[in-house]
Amino acid sequence: MQLMSPYRAARIGLSLLTVLAIVAQPCAAADKPLPMFKRAGSGFACAVPRELGDEALKSGIDMEILCLRIGPLHIGMKRSDAEGILGQPAVQQQTAYVYPLKVANGLAVTYAVLTYSISTGDVFSIQVTGEPWPANWDFNGIHLGETASAVHEELGEPHSKRSGPDIEGSL
Repeated sequence: MQLMSPYRAARIGLSLLTVLAIVAQPCAAADKPLPMFKRAGSGFACAVPRELGDEALKSGIDMEILCLRIGPLHIGMKRSDAEGILGQPAVQQQTAYVYPLKVANGLAVTYAVLTYSISTGDVFSIQVTGEPWPANWDFNGIHLGETASAVHEELGEPHSKRSGPDIEGSL
């Protein structure tokens, strides 16, 4: 099993955990295949099957990419590859690009929000929010709409909890 730094693993997971618990539905992934994050002390580590880790090392793939993904999207992928999957953004707000995934009554009810590295143009962060939809991509076996308790069961209890600011406006 190959491990990555807890700091790097937590970068994508922390904001996503709140988003995933928005709409309640039962956890569907009981037997999740690797790679996936596992609790490691005060953070997380990316658990990768040895064969996949060996293959990634031989081909020069950054090991962290194996777990830093939501569905087909992953941190570090080229913007052109992400937009090949998502299409063109519907909205750009400063450095955030919004891509509709599910539309109902003319409104995006599920969407992906990506940011890109200023220096390389590669995907820097990924957030998927809204209602579950047919593709229903997962992060670490967790899908949109799962309950907070299902997220805690998968990733463990948070070390601290605090309220964030209410954000007014719309995308």
